[in-house]
Amino acid sequence: MGSFFGVKHTFKNMARCEPDALCPEIKCWNARRLDSVWEIVSNGEQSQSTIPFWAIVWPGSRALGRFILDHPTEFEGKRVLDAACGSGLASIAATLAGASVLAMDSDPCATEAATLTAALNRVNFEIETGDAFCEATLTRFKPDIIVSGDVFYESSLATIATRFFQIAAQAGVRIIAADPGRYHRPPGIFTVMEKVRIPVLPDVEGIRWRDTFLLTLA
Repeated sequence: MGSFFGVKHTFKNMARCEPDALCPEIKCWNARRLDSVWEIVSNGEQSQSTIPFWAIVWPGSRALGRFILDHPTEFEGKRVLDAACGSGLASIAATLAGASVLAMDSDPCATEAATLTAALNRVNFEIETGDAFCEATLTRFKPDIIVSGDVFYESSLATIATRFFQIAAQAGVRIIAADPGRYHRPPGIFTVMEKVRIPVLPDVEGIRWRDTFLLTLA
């Protein structure tokens, strides 16, 4: 089963399309069972498929989206890189705020999901499959702001992302990362801008709310 068919099939048959729980200005899809989505997308070969993180809106992206929509003048006219964009909610929010956006994710299903979600909300922005956390992306796109939601859930990714954020910040790029208390956020590096209580899917996370931190680098 091709990945594009898998994404469309999931959104059509296994996900609910609705205004976002925290950003009702934006419509999104949310699957209720990631294990079932995983089986569909991988055609039953789960060990060979990445976890379908793109199939729901995670609290980090939701917190970023709300922050952007509430502070549009901080993003209007800016070049915004959404690193590890997932299903694209933060990218859509930044586009609505008037930014020029590049959404990147290493998972092609995520960029396909972002494409479908952008079309649902009738917005256009650049979407690429690839490694957002590399210096070549900074050189090529020259962002003013980097937003990134929920990338501290795995040790190696957290290390790579943090180093990338540090390099970008040293070059004058504003960093806004969102972390719902994942285990691998490195201590003593980020400054907390805000703490936001974010609604999450109980079927996925086992709770109804998760405190999420909006972070920056000086």
